[in-house]
Amino acid sequence: MSEPQPVIRTRFQTERLNAVPVTAEHAALMTPLLNDPSIHEFLNGGIETEHELRTRYRFLEGGRSRDGSQLWLTWILFLRSGEPIGFVEASVVEPEMFYLAYVLIPTYWRQGYGSEASRALIEHVFTSYEVERAVVEMDVPNRSSVALAESLGFTYIRTFEEPGARHPEHRYELTRAEWSAWNT
Repeated sequence: MSEPQPVIRTRFQTERLNAVPVTAEHAALMTPLLNDPSIHEFLNGGIETEHELRTRYRFLEGGRSRDGSQLWLTWILFLRSGEPIGFVEASVVEPEMFYLAYVLIPTYWRQGYGSEASRALIEHVFTSYEVERAVVEMDVPNRSSVALAESLGFTYIRTFEEPGARHPEHRYELTRAEWSAWNT
């Protein structure tokens, strides 16, 4: 990025969710939720201790990669009742593109929360940042994430394999123009 975009640490809401910028204090709430092994079937990295998660969240509070060239934006997802259910992330890695990621605890799978949170995050990023394209990558066997990406209007681009990865991955993309057309 030639001139880094500012980090915008604002909350956003959906009909059923509040998305709050991550802080180190969220580690105590999230550690037991994220330690469910079924969550890690399609994630890189392993289960983290509360200390490890607190350290990572403290870093993510800054909203930037170590070299400052990328925006790493994470929000903890809460039901309106205050119960944490997962998180969403947007990584602005190039001036014109961001990666979308989402993780929900299994209790809330297949109830529309992933779609609801992802829609709000895409809208938030396209509105708040100068990006033209959203990208999501998921393991090929992760049929739920493939279905979610397609339901949001993402287009399949390619399948690829990273060295050492457990599964090949699909790459899907969505442009700002496609998003606007899809949501009018």
